[in-house]
Amino acid sequence: MRFGVQQMLRKVLIWKLSFFVIVFAVWGKADESTLALNKCDSPSECGKVLASAVLENWSRPPSARAGMRVVLDIELSYDRTLDAVSVKESSGNPDFDKSAIFAIKKASPFQQLNGLSDELFAENFQNFTLVFEPEDIRQ
Repeated sequence: MRFGVQQMLRKVLIWKLSFFVIVFAVWGKADESTLALNKCDSPSECGKVLASAVLENWSRPPSARAGMRVVLDIELSYDRTLDAVSVKESSGNPDFDKSAIFAIKKASPFQQLNGLSDELFAENFQNFTLVFEPEDIRQ
């Protein structure tokens, strides 16, 4: 079972961002003090901290509606800066897609990930997919 989770992390990390609740695709919870300090030393904790940083930097566009979802491919460099972000699956709303991309760019560099070894960083965060799907927006 552990091998399956590690293998999944190598391929894709999926986050679902909702009304100030972040569900990370790795089981377990990050300690609240870890989230508050914005530091982490495990992939699970780092995913939650990273998702929180993105959410804090997101501004909802006026045209956003419930059910919108954009899937983004993200590449980070070893110094934890953003190398690339691209839309893998559009929400169909360019403003919503751009707002998610801008939140990621604004949150970079992701120094919260400095607690990870280069090996863990490469396996879990160098290339990953983010599903951005806020649930608090109006119909």
